Amino acid sequence: SAWSMHTAIYLLTSGHRAHAAYPEFLQDGEYAVGFAWLEPGPARPSPKSHGNRLMRSALINARILLGSEFHAGLALVIDSGLISAIIAEDDPLIAGMDTHDCMGQTLLPGFIDIQVNGGGGVLFNDSTNVEGIRAIAAAHRKYGTTGFLPTLISDDIDVVAHALKAVDDAIHAGLPGILGVHIEGPHLSAERKGTHDENKFRTLNDADVELLTSLRNGKTLVTLAPERNSISHIRKLVNAGVIVSAGHTN
Repeated sequence: SAWSMHTAIYLLTSGHRAHAAYPEFLQDGEYAVGFAWLEPGPARPSPKSHGNRLMRSALINARILLGSEFHAGLALVIDSGLISAIIAEDDPLIAGMDTHDCMGQTLLPGFIDIQVNGGGGVLFNDSTNVEGIRAIAAAHRKYGTTGFLPTLISDDIDVVAHALKAVDDAIHAGLPGILGVHIEGPHLSAERKGTHDENKFRTLNDADVELLTSLRNGKTLVTLAPERNSISHIRKLVNAGVIVSAGHTN
C-alpha cells in the first residue's frame, strides 16, 4: 500500500550532489540525520499543473527511513513540491514520472527547529538582515535542519522591527527553509531572565502588538511571561494569528 506524509521537505545525506530542481537536498560532502513517523494511507490527490516543471517525480534507489527502520526498494513521490506517497519502485504509477536515482544514499526527513538564535558565527540579534539569515540557514542546514524560525532574544523595538523585516524579505526572496520568526522577549520576567539583558525588558504595549502582528510571510512565535503582560494585549496577539508561548516566567 502507499504511504502518505504531510512533511514537505526531505533531504539526502552525504555522497552525490542532489538534483538542481530540489535545493532542499544537502549538497556533496554535507550530512544529516533525522527521524519521523509515517502512517499508511492513500496517496494525496495530484493537483493540476500550472505550467511549471513536471508536477510529479519520484526519488528511487534510496534507503528510506520509515519509523525506526530503513527500507530499500521504495520510491518517494513528489507532487507539486510536496511528498505525496511512498510506494514500491516497481509500482506502475511511477511510469511517466521524472525519476531521480539516489544511488543507494539515505533519504530521511529534515528537522524543524523553532528556536535558532544564530549559526555559522552569526547571531541574529547582530545581523537582522537577509544575509545574516542566509548564513544561519546554511550553518544549520548541514546538520539536517531544513526549516526553522530565526530567533531574536530581548532587544530594543527597532531591532525587533529590523528582524521582522529581514524575515519577511528572506521569505519573499525564496530563501529555503525560513518558516517565520521567533521573538523571544523582551516581555519576560527579570527573575527568569537567563541570558537575556533585563535592561531590555518591558511590558507589551499597543505599539509592540502592532509590530508583532506585522509579519506578512510565515508564522510569528512570541515567547513572553504572561504575568508581566496584560491579558488584553496577549489576546490581541493570539487573535491576529501570532503563536504565543509562555517562557522565562514564574
